[in-house]
Amino acid sequence: MHQLQFQIRHISGVNIVRLTGTIEPASFPALQAVLKKLVSEGTPKIALECYELNYISSAELKQLLNFAHFARAAGGDVKCVGLTPTVKQVASIVANGDPFDCYDDLTYALAAFRRLRGSSRN
Repeated sequence: MHQLQFQIRHISGVNIVRLTGTIEPASFPALQAVLKKLVSEGTPKIALECYELNYISSAELKQLLNFAHFARAAGGDVKCVGLTPTVKQVASIVANGDPFDCYDDLTYALAAFRRLRGSSRN
């Protein structure tokens, strides 16, 4: 397995977090700290770019879902981009009816955030 690495960039009011490697118990606290910081700074719109994510444990996937609830309560959301089919399948099982918004391309995720901004959930 490869150590988790992440890079953050900002596009149109959305923080894009590019994930590379694996998300597992040892690596999750650093990612969680970054995500909480982004929300506390007033930018609760986060897209997790997962094209190069090799693995995510189901426990950490559940914690990411919980974090998405936290972001939604702050007026934002967490959207995933480029999840592998296997991770999408596990996410749908772990989510138990409350899945992530998943997109194959970042362009679609950004468009969804623009629709969120225009809705009453803002």
